[in-house]
Amino acid sequence: MKRKRVEITTKNSSETILFGEKISQCLKRGDLIFIKGDLGAGKSTLIKGIAKGLGVEEEVKSPSFIIVNEFKGREIFLYHVDLYRIEGFEIFNLGIEEFLKKGVVTIEWANKIENSFINKNIDLIDIEIEILDKNKRRIKLNFKGKEIIERCFKLL
Repeated sequence: MKRKRVEITTKNSSETILFGEKISQCLKRGDLIFIKGDLGAGKSTLIKGIAKGLGVEEEVKSPSFIIVNEFKGREIFLYHVDLYRIEGFEIFNLGIEEFLKKGVVTIEWANKIENSFINKNIDLIDIEIEILDKNKRRIKLNFKGKEIIERCFKLL
């Protein structure tokens, strides 16, 4: 599978949201986005930007106690999945592949599930957010799959 990488640094949460909006410009139904990083890294902040770019008008919060939030955008749904409190077999009963049929799926704490998608022919964006200081973040994007690279890589 083809891969390309992009790395950027944001200086504050507003820049992280703007970067999420930029990512959203190339997304379409069926796109999967893995988001990894420590607590407080800005995973939900990035998803707020993606949601805003997709036309979601509701407030996007981390779904830590709900596990999955569904948001209606202008043309497609956004599914915000948070695996922080989920372990083991529960992860595989969430219906992620069904969500992909209706919209874009973002998964926080994706390290818990990413191995189950390695052998599947699903294009995805694998994002890792690193805390550099109180406000500054390094965001590393790894695009996996020819189609998503062609659609998204040039945009960023």
